[in-house]
Amino acid sequence: MIDEISDVLRPGGLIDLTEVDFLAYDRHHQPIEIDIIPNPRDKNWKSPYWAHWLKAVAIITSIGGGEPSASRNLKGWLDVHRAYDEVVHDEFWLPIIPGNYNRPPAEAEFLRNHRNILECDVIVCYQLLDKHQWGLMQSRPS
Repeated sequence: MIDEISDVLRPGGLIDLTEVDFLAYDRHHQPIEIDIIPNPRDKNWKSPYWAHWLKAVAIITSIGGGEPSASRNLKGWLDVHRAYDEVVHDEFWLPIIPGNYNRPPAEAEFLRNHRNILECDVIVCYQLLDKHQWGLMQSRPS
């Protein structure tokens, strides 16, 4: 897509590219490491549930031909491309998972339901991958 954008960008033109990383990070901006295949029989497999969900999405993205590491590689791709100069890179960190603290009952119920849906997504994702015999290790995002 970077090549196609360069074909239509006027000389001296400006583009803004935004990518989302398919990793979950802790409050110190360090990646949260998880097992590639969760074990739903383990009572702690869900922790942290958002990291498991992002890993499942990254694997599906990779199998579909996408690049789950695009956000980490985008600046490098632009730096070496002949059509782009004065490349600027900024990172934005957005906290998106609520912490473990007391919430009003309706909000707590909503968050509990949201978490349950994400956990089901992860289980179904890995079941589909296993059913279609896609090798998880060879499609593992970097």
